[in-house]
Amino acid sequence: MIGYLGSWSSIIGLIISFITLVFAFFINRKVKKIKKRVMFNTRITPLLKDLKSYTRNINQLYQDFGENTNELKVEMAKCRVQLESVVPKLQNEHKGEFKSLILFLNNIQKYKLGNKPEGFKQIWYRKKTVFKTHEDIWELYVMLIACVNKLDNLISASKKTTLNL
Repeated sequence: MIGYLGSWSSIIGLIISFITLVFAFFINRKVKKIKKRVMFNTRITPLLKDLKSYTRNINQLYQDFGENTNELKVEMAKCRVQLESVVPKLQNEHKGEFKSLILFLNNIQKYKLGNKPEGFKQIWYRKKTVFKTHEDIWELYVMLIACVNKLDNLISASKKTTLNL
């Protein structure tokens, strides 16, 4: 009788342990989502403000592209850093566009800004020189504007869902 009762007790204990483990897993996922939402709500507004400022500066520097290549690279670096700090605060379904913009920024910063000078000759033993032009900077600006608008929309949607809770 005692052996029979002990066997059933251990089976019931195993079932309760398994249910507790599954329950803890789902609670952990919900806590992570809440943590990400809180991080988004508290940090995204200042990051968005800085991104808008950098986008505006890139647009102004774009007007005099030939003279402002160094300043343009500095603004793009600042922009990349801000975008890299925005990505962890986003939900997974919104990260793709921002990551592709970061990759595009990295690609532009690797190469020289400006048109290829007349008479430029590539020396065979040196690394290939690639020039990024007005069109590349304009494409960057368009992608930045799209990301800034997406962040604005995410903030307004987040505020609406917060109010509904």
